[in-house]
Formats: sequence, C-alpha cells, structure tokens
Amino acid sequence: MLSIMKKDIAIILFLFLSFSLSATNLALGIDMMSLDSLDGPLSIRGECGVILDDDFRFSFNFGYYQKKDVDILLKGARFALSADCFLFENSGMYAGVNVVDLSYLWGFDAPSDNPFVMTQVRLGYLYTYHDRFSLDIRLTLNDPVKVSESSSRFLQDCFKQYSKYYFAIILSYGFSIPWLLKGE
Repeated sequence: MLSIMKKDIAIILFLFLSFSLSATNLALGIDMMSLDSLDGPLSIRGECGVILDDDFRFSFNFGYYQKKDVDILLKGARFALSADCFLFENSGMYAGVNVVDLSYLWGFDAPSDNPFVMTQVRLGYLYTYHDRFSLDIRLTLNDPVKVSESSSRFLQDCFKQYSKYYFAIILSYGFSIPWLLKGE
C-alpha cells in the first residue's frame, strides 16, 4: 500500500507542477478552521495554489489527521489537486472541484475500504490584501466515492474536514513566480 500511495502522490504533484509552468502567482496557505483541532483530534490542512490567469486557479491540498482516544486509534493523510474558476471578473467569487482527492488511513481502527477517493465541490470568495495576503472563505460539499456508508460516517465522526458540509477559512501568503525564479 505504501508504494501505491507514493505513486499517487507523485502523480498529483506532477500534475500540479505541470499546471504551474504557466502560472503568475503562487500562494501558500493553512486552513484556519483546523487550528481548533490542536486540543482534540488533530486535523491540520494546508494548500499551495497557483493562479494561471485572473480567472483560473489550481491548488495542491494536503492534510494530516490523527485521533487517539481510549477506544480509537486512527491516523490519515489526504492529498488533492483542485481547480477553481472565478465566476465574475475581479469579484473574488469562485466555484471549484477536486480533480483528484485521495485519503490514506492507518492505525488500529482504519476502515477496510482504504484508500478513500473523495469528490468535492465548493463555492467560495477570495479576498486579496496588497497582492500578498489573501483570505479564502469557502463552503465545501464532500462525498466519498465507493465507500461504505458506515466507513464514511465513521470518518465524518472522527474528523470534521470529512463531514458532508465543511466551512473553511484559508489564510495565504502569495509570491510572484517570476520573482522566485530570479532569486530577488
């Protein structure tokens, strides 16, 4: 399973990097809603996004999940490639989908239908401040593919990022890609 996971992650990274070749901006961000998980089941999610033009964005999303209770021991990793299309010129509102979304779980209580493939549709608003900082507010609809309902419910109960509806606030810092390549 580890070799399959490495191949899948390599494919997702290759796709993201190939889309990044014509990008103008790069943004690194963290889901601020995941910070409240530091005292409970750990659920940290981040993303790296590239904007191809003013209307289109690709993102590589990653997450680490861990739940240790008296009766549950579960860890997981999530890797996704998503595409967003800005709906109105310079408005910040967008709609998006995950092109590829894979979750790998391990631990004593990991479900048998592993890895999980998810479909995700989202609607959000991106507010940019001084071309560097951005605040991305989004509502996401998650749906596992070919997963038993009991495994899906178990995953939703363990980590809120896997719930049917998830509200996220992504705080990002942006870089100009030509600036990165010149080393200035």
